[in-house]
Amino acid sequence: MTTDAQTMAMFIDYDNVERAVRQHGVEAVIRTVLRTMPEDILPPGTRISTRLYGGWYQRHRLSPTARALSRDIRDSFPSDLSLMALESERTVSVSAELALALAISPAIDLVNTYRVRGTPPNIRPRDFPFSGCALPRLKCPLAQTHQFLDERRCPQRGCSVRPRHVMTRSEQKLVDTMLTADLIYTALHSPKTMIVVSNDDDLWPAIHTSVNLGAVVHHVHPVAGRRTPDSYASTLDANYFQYAF
Repeated sequence: MTTDAQTMAMFIDYDNVERAVRQHGVEAVIRTVLRTMPEDILPPGTRISTRLYGGWYQRHRLSPTARALSRDIRDSFPSDLSLMALESERTVSVSAELALALAISPAIDLVNTYRVRGTPPNIRPRDFPFSGCALPRLKCPLAQTHQFLDERRCPQRGCSVRPRHVMTRSEQKLVDTMLTADLIYTALHSPKTMIVVSNDDDLWPAIHTSVNLGAVVHHVHPVAGRRTPDSYASTLDANYFQYAF
């Protein structure tokens, strides 16, 4: 699995990284990723350009998370990171940026990638009483909540409150397709060695395409013990390697 490539591109689906790692900052995330990889993949002097993917824009403004990450990146990178091993120490050079735009069009930010939505219309509660419920239905404090979710309206007569008025969900838009586009664009250009940090099976077509375009892909799963399903991984017989936190 050795490679003589001295320049790598790293793509991190940032929300895929567990909060326990993210809370220590971008440098900690990158160190954790690089420490999962064998020493011969990252010889001393390797240069790694890193892009972090997420829903960075609320409409046309950076989200609070994106602003905090921007400050962290500005304060910490570019940086020469020392990677300690059992018998050696290596230093690699790392740059980092938020993926606000596509790699092919770096001057055009893709906005409105973080959106707050109401509850999906297809969500329904399970049948009542719930498995393991300790109280009969008439005494269960969840009875009215169940009715509220089941009927999609407040059980109080004359009340106009609906689930969308009291519950929201956040979602990211364009992120997976941005990652896909950037992987394929990078595979067609230099560098040809890529590190992809994601648990999302939806990214597999982009990884598969990138390898078939001539790239070497090191796929890091940011969850311990996670692996690409064999039905996918078996479709590549070379230039695809995977690791897990």
